[in-house]
Amino acid sequence: MFLDQVQTSGWVGIRQDKTQVWQLVPCQFLAFLRNRTVLWPSDYELVALVKTTRLENAFRWTNDEGWRRPEVQRVTPVHPRSTSVGDVLITPQGVLYIVCDRGFGLMGAI
Repeated sequence: MFLDQVQTSGWVGIRQDKTQVWQLVPCQFLAFLRNRTVLWPSDYELVALVKTTRLENAFRWTNDEGWRRPEVQRVTPVHPRSTSVGDVLITPQGVLYIVCDRGFGLMGAI
């Protein structure tokens, strides 16, 4: 599905008590939508920390009006777009998931 479009490069992130939301940078988001390969993590930026362990909540709360919820801590000065297909969520346990058109695909663990 989308997992073959994202190549990983041995990135190690900080584990926290929140789910991390990483979005493709704008030019790479367009490349991804055109079925081009993107690289993790160099083509992504951390946009939010969400106080939840549920991927569904992190996804929903970083879409549209959800950005205003107190559980969402935006970590970028520019208001991010809605979380979408191709973006990455990292659970507090360090497990990486890519957002698919239906659900989430396991990428691995850090």
